[in-house]
Amino acid sequence: MTKYCQWQFGAVVLVAVCVLAAPLSVRAQDDWVDSIHLELLQAEAAHQIVLFQSLAEYYHPRQPDSSARYVQRMVRMAEGFADPAAASEAWRMVSSVYIKRSQIKEASDYARRALKQLENCTSPACLEEKYEAASGLDYCLTRQGKHGEAVDVLLPLQAFEKEFGKEKKAMLCLRLGESLNEIGDYDEALAQLNKGLAYSRELGNRNTEQEILAIISITYYYLGDLDKSVRIAKTSRAIASELQNKNAECYLLYIIADTYVSLALYDSARHYFEQLREGSLALNNDDYYGFAIGGLFRNALLQGNDNLEKYARAAKEILENGKTYQQLHVKRNIYSSFSDYYLQKGDYQKAEEYALNHLRHVRKFEADTTELVVFALEELSKIQAAIGSFEKAWHTYDTFYQLKMAIVDNNQHRALAQAAVEMDLTENELARQVAEKTARLEQQTTAIRTRLFLGSLTVAAIVLVGLLWAYRRAQRDRQLIKQKNEQIETSLAEKEVLLREIHHRVKNNLQIISGLLGKQARKSSDVAVRKLVKEGQERIQSMALIHQNLYESDQLSGIDIKSYLQELSQNIQKSQAVSPEQIQLNLDVDTENLDIDTAIPVGLILNELLTNSYKYAFPAQRKGRIKVDFKKKEDRYLLQVSDDGIGFTPEQIEAGKRTKSLGLSLVNGLVRQLSGTIEWLAVERGTMISIQF
Repeated sequence: MTKYCQWQFGAVVLVAVCVLAAPLSVRAQDDWVDSIHLELLQAEAAHQIVLFQSLAEYYHPRQPDSSARYVQRMVRMAEGFADPAAASEAWRMVSSVYIKRSQIKEASDYARRALKQLENCTSPACLEEKYEAASGLDYCLTRQGKHGEAVDVLLPLQAFEKEFGKEKKAMLCLRLGESLNEIGDYDEALAQLNKGLAYSRELGNRNTEQEILAIISITYYYLGDLDKSVRIAKTSRAIASELQNKNAECYLLYIIADTYVSLALYDSARHYFEQLREGSLALNNDDYYGFAIGGLFRNALLQGNDNLEKYARAAKEILENGKTYQQLHVKRNIYSSFSDYYLQKGDYQKAEEYALNHLRHVRKFEADTTELVVFALEELSKIQAAIGSFEKAWHTYDTFYQLKMAIVDNNQHRALAQAAVEMDLTENELARQVAEKTARLEQQTTAIRTRLFLGSLTVAAIVLVGLLWAYRRAQRDRQLIKQKNEQIETSLAEKEVLLREIHHRVKNNLQIISGLLGKQARKSSDVAVRKLVKEGQERIQSMALIHQNLYESDQLSGIDIKSYLQELSQNIQKSQAVSPEQIQLNLDVDTENLDIDTAIPVGLILNELLTNSYKYAFPAQRKGRIKVDFKKKEDRYLLQVSDDGIGFTPEQIEAGKRTKSLGLSLVNGLVRQLSGTIEWLAVERGTMISIQF
């Protein structure tokens, strides 16, 4: 009873203190607002807009109309600034007010106006402001999922790198790396992130170093190098622990745990998800707690352990607690897991219900969630088919397929169109410059000859003086010709560098396409789709290898077919995961230079034939040998691929032709492109294909 009375007395005292303190708090806020208004009377225009910003942000949750009036005053003041840097800063402050209100579209519009003020200004003040304005616009664009636009905004800043300190350079590389990851340009993302990492280490800035390492870890995850992703994430986590950055530690715990799930190391994944759960409770962070419970649920579902029902109940509490989560993936992951959970139980109605909730959830966010919608539609179509709602399933799958193809086509079109335009423009410019140089040289040569002729006439009148004059003039002309020739040689060398860069970019663009296909394939559970994507990636790689050899070789006019076929064969052997001890690969290739139009079909043909041999000629880990011969006989080339595997019967070959399989059709089409012939030769053991062109 005594304890109860003491508790009651304490509660009364606490309420009394709160009641007495409330007027004091309100009075303090009123005093602060009054001081701002007094300061406005004496402040200059540049400082007035800062005060208006403070008032607009203060009144927004309390008196929205008053906040709107202060924003309008800020807009009028921004329109009146003549100095570009001051005008940009003013528009940027307007943008920041809308960011505080979570009105990101309006914030991005004002951020663009801020950046536009600086288009023609390169003063130090303008460059500093350009960095801040671009950073603000980048924040708005990435919040909306417009990562391609964010890259376009940030890249021009690197032209002014010398004007920025290393801290800004590091942060610029970090932001670029994040957005490049989102658009699938992982090689360029790594290049930017590693450059930013070097800047942060030179400065000794451990915070920035930790952030960049975290994004590098994610990049390697996207590239499929999961072991390296985990190692780097653990290094980043160690730095976050050293800095006592609990929020960053939680973020990295999630990355590590999620990567272990992808590696099917479920015990390790559970260990790190449990650490994330404890860390989120210490931080009182709902998002990290949601990620931890959702991860534990998904991990238990994949592993099939005894804690599945416990984690399912905890995950359901998150869906039903009514809290607002900043990260859309918190509930998205749980909805998807419950859909699989009930699908495994055979409760198709509930599986469909959670799949629909998953789809509705990702559609309601402001950011571009097209890829997440595609994933949710694929999941929903499978469940509807399992229920027997085939008409619904077909409609859902058709929507999924159209969206998926639109994403792939848009990314491929963007990469290939950019490469084609760059190649065309560069080649046209090169031809124009060479023509101009040649015309000028001809004009100069004609003028030289005319002057020499006139000099010879003068010799008749004044022999000694004329000879001396002609000699000195000819000497100067020869020096001039020499200089012009040197200029032409320099120009041609520059154009050669440009051509190498074109081939380099084409190779990079082909790798981007391959990476995009791989990313899409990883999101699909359909084995046939993954197989088709992998075959497509191998064909793309064989073409990319051509352009790699071109920019690495001393001659741009042709491909060294011997080194190309050797490297291509080794890549195919690695991609098929076959050891040299099981299947020996022997190459007998003449040293020949082929033009690119011939080398690409030859590489694609060899890719198809070698892949078929590895896949079908040696079943059940059978050992054997594959031989590739490439010879030149008179004015024709002979390509032969043979193996001592199980071989094909004539009936199987004819059946393959009738079914028009993709691989055989592709080989026949490429042989026709080379104006060649193909023969399936009878051998005692295995298969031999002979192609002449």
